[in-house]
Amino acid sequence: MNITVVIPALDAASTLARQLGALHRQRFDVAFEVIVVDNGSVDATASVASGFDAPDFPVRVVTEPKRGINSARNAGIAAAKPGTVLLCDADDEVHHGWVLALASAVDDEHWAGGRLDYCGLNTLDTREIWNAPDLSAHRVTDPYIDNTYGCTCGFSTAMWARLGGFDVNLSGTGGDENEMFMRAYAAGFRMRWASEATVSYRLKPGVAGMMRQRFRQGHNQARWERLPGGAHLRGSLRPSRSLARLGKLVLVAPWHMLPRARRCEWLAAVSRDLGRLVGWWKHRKWYPRTPAA
Repeated sequence: MNITVVIPALDAASTLARQLGALHRQRFDVAFEVIVVDNGSVDATASVASGFDAPDFPVRVVTEPKRGINSARNAGIAAAKPGTVLLCDADDEVHHGWVLALASAVDDEHWAGGRLDYCGLNTLDTREIWNAPDLSAHRVTDPYIDNTYGCTCGFSTAMWARLGGFDVNLSGTGGDENEMFMRAYAAGFRMRWASEATVSYRLKPGVAGMMRQRFRQGHNQARWERLPGGAHLRGSLRPSRSLARLGKLVLVAPWHMLPRARRCEWLAAVSRDLGRLVGWWKHRKWYPRTPAA
C-alpha cells in the first residue's frame, strides 16, 4: 500500500520543521512519503521542506501558486502515488503512531478521522479563550453532519478522484474539508474514527484572534451551505437561523459579560453567526446554491 502524507503550507517556515521531525520519528512504524505543497509562500517554507536535515527521509515539494488550502490539498494529492493519502497541517505536530493508526483505518469504503490534542501547542490562557478541552471528541449525528478534521484525516486517492476532490471555493478555517466528506457520505462512503491518530493542534492566541477565526469560519460555512456537500445539511446554516441565534445572544448578553469563560463563548458565537450572515449576503448572487450530488 502506498501511503503519502500531504502537508499544505503557506508561510510556514517557523513551524514546518517541527511537523516534519514528528513525521520522521514514525519511519520505523510504516513506510510512507511526504509531499509539502508550497501554496505561494513568501518566506522560506520551500527551503525548509526541501532541506530538511534527514538523509533517510526525502521530502517532495510541490508548488501550487493559487492560494487556498483546498487548492493546495488537491495539488498534493494529485502528485501522490495511487493509494492512501493522509493530511496534516504545517503548524501542528502529529503524535507517535499517527501515520499507522490513520492509514490502518482507510480502505475502499472508508475514510478516517483522527483526534486533536489542544494541550501540547497552546497555553492555558489560549485554551480558556477557546473553551477547548484537553482532547477533541467524536460526535455521531443523525442525520449525518461531518466533523472530520482536515489536519488529521486519511482517505484513498480513488475516493478523492471519484468525488472530484476538495472544493477550491472553500479556503480554510471552517468547513473546507467537511464539504467533501459530506459528499463522500452521500456517495456511500463512511468515516472511521481513529482515536489513536492524534495531532497537537495550534489555536490562534488572544480573544481577537479567536473572534477573527470564528468570523471566517462562519463566512466559509455560508459558502459551504450553497455547495453540493452543504445541501445535505437541510438548511442548518440558513441566514434565518443565524438571525434567530443572534437575537437570543443579544437577550442573554448580560449573563455572559462578567465571567471570562462565558464572555469568550458568547463572543465566539456572535462572531460565527455574523460571519455566516456576511458570507450569505456577499455570495447570494454570484454564488447560487448547487443541488445535492
